[in-house]
Amino acid sequence: MVQELTDENLGLILSCLTLRSLPSAARVARRWRAASALGFSKLLWRKEAQYSEVMLPDGKRLGDGFVTFLGDGSALVLAACHKESRVWTYWLPDGSTQVQEKTSRQWPFSRLRSGVAGLVGYAGQQIAFFPAAAGSCTWSSKTQVIGRTHQNILHCGEHLFLLCHGNWWHDEQLFADVLDMREGTYQKIDITKMRDDMAQLLGDDSARRQAVSSTRDHFVFHVNTFTGKKIAGAVRITKTGGGTSSAVDAPCSMAPVSFAKSWASGDLIAQLEEPNELPVEDHLLLYSRWRKNGLSVCLLDAASGMVRSQLLRPPSGPAGQFFADRDMGAVSVSLSFDIICGCGVAPRGLQPPPVVVWDLSTGLVLQQFCHHAVQPDASAVLPATPLEPVGGGYRFSVGNNVECFTSEGWQPGRVIEQNYRETDWPVGVSAPYQVRLTGDTPALIYVPQDLPRLIRPIGNRQAYESGEVDIQIAMHPTRRCIMLGLWQKSRGRVHCLEVVP
Repeated sequence: MVQELTDENLGLILSCLTLRSLPSAARVARRWRAASALGFSKLLWRKEAQYSEVMLPDGKRLGDGFVTFLGDGSALVLAACHKESRVWTYWLPDGSTQVQEKTSRQWPFSRLRSGVAGLVGYAGQQIAFFPAAAGSCTWSSKTQVIGRTHQNILHCGEHLFLLCHGNWWHDEQLFADVLDMREGTYQKIDITKMRDDMAQLLGDDSARRQAVSSTRDHFVFHVNTFTGKKIAGAVRITKTGGGTSSAVDAPCSMAPVSFAKSWASGDLIAQLEEPNELPVEDHLLLYSRWRKNGLSVCLLDAASGMVRSQLLRPPSGPAGQFFADRDMGAVSVSLSFDIICGCGVAPRGLQPPPVVVWDLSTGLVLQQFCHHAVQPDASAVLPATPLEPVGGGYRFSVGNNVECFTSEGWQPGRVIEQNYRETDWPVGVSAPYQVRLTGDTPALIYVPQDLPRLIRPIGNRQAYESGEVDIQIAMHPTRRCIMLGLWQKSRGRVHCLEVVP
């Protein structure tokens, strides 16, 4: 009896099998089938999209909202009325644009902002969380109110992570309180082990910038050092029994460390100086501001510390000019489709801004949707050219006409100095620009950072909303459908883009 097949005979046998039969015999074929299915699914994003608007109820001055999809494909829209101090929850069946009111929650907030999974209200020394969903299949009617007694408050899935006050690098021990919003109970966790692991990676280096963030299951701490390295660590937020109704008497346990890693200065994640952050399931997306060559993104897996880095290529046409002129308004990631979606800032009237879909694996543009998008005027600083740093590494030179974001909104002005310093500032600290405002309230101001959200070229001012607009993107879990929420304090609009099957 022959116990082995020669390579030649094995090759002949495999060549007779159909492609459908190969996966059971060849690991390569299984991988090819999965990869090809994902690749062809991405190409379907290149089809045309239908535009529609979700009609919010008339008669209510709704503003400051939040949009998301549930696991079954239905959608939730939170919308607030400041006059009534109330947040409404509206539900949209899958494929519908007609909302159904499900619940309302009232709390005396003085201001609202969108959070990771809903709205966050502020009033004095208290914070209220209005989660949109309870789990992945239904809406939430809960209002979680806590005192502002912690150093940082972060949303981690069904939990709130409450970092206790302390000095991160010098305290002997570091603690956090974890509030289970479903049960209303507290646990205290010791996060010293993660800090110690990160301190070993830091060595003789020093932290230049550090930030706290969260994912569905993790608290994440990440650092940029003076030598250019990136260091990050994460602890898992686990659900344990035996919690208490007060954080004062909560039992304490050691938080499991998921990872602590460092990256050299040449890695893309280390080159993101002041990255924007976006939780994506149990990942953290770090991304740069928009640049001439595109958008640099790093997707950090909070469970393992693995990083996917990519440069998203710039689109052509109106979308590319929108991003170059006013930066991006919002981004979203779909891990199931392996794509990343971004949109521009809000056009006048809260019309839908340009939306671009990229392949996360290659960084290539799959599609751009410009329904109702206003074509912006060419930049007055560098006509028809996306802004890049000029002399001294800054985007603007002395004498350039710009707009600066102030407490009175966007104001026109002229750059009169680079590397501006006040006499009482520490050595080595400076602001990129000093600007003389030339609008209704002339003044001398300094711009603390060279960011599009703070200083931008004067373009077609009538094409954009003058006030601050909060923009969110939500992607359907199984269909090629994108929902955009554009919100101001007293008004909001929700738009849908769905790729035609």
